[in-house]
Amino acid sequence: MKYLLELIEKEKIMLSYLPLREYRQSLWGLYIPGKHGINPAIYLDRELKHNPKLYRLARCILAEELGHYFTGITSSVFKIYANYSLERKMSVEEERALHWATSRLIPTDEILELLRRNKWECMDLADYFEVTTWFMFRKLEFIQYQIKARRREINIDLITQVKFSCL
Repeated sequence: MKYLLELIEKEKIMLSYLPLREYRQSLWGLYIPGKHGINPAIYLDRELKHNPKLYRLARCILAEELGHYFTGITSSVFKIYANYSLERKMSVEEERALHWATSRLIPTDEILELLRRNKWECMDLADYFEVTTWFMFRKLEFIQYQIKARRREINIDLITQVKFSCL
């Protein structure tokens, strides 16, 4: 979390905690790009700040919202997604932000090295990287696409097996 908070400070992004879920049950975080001399802002549901049981979720949500900042918002229309289910289809912007976030919290080389050395279940990897299983599932999906695209030297069946242990 410290790394993410340092990035926010460095980039002069305003971070606020609000009762977002009182307005929409599934809304944990929101990124607003800066305009006309106003700094960009990230709003997180206040429960993420005050509930230590939600630490992993807070890390994942904050990283994904930061991903919007670093990958850029191309439309001026904000879409609020209903949930973070495993089957959820994402916009290109959401996918880019999530890819950025998973790359920062779960470095690809590190996870591939762990998978080469030992047998892991999704929950174990999520524990290791202090992320949610949903976040780990998405990272494993991104790795599968990379393996297919680049013909990386790792067994794609191994990634698939670990990914399905997230379900």
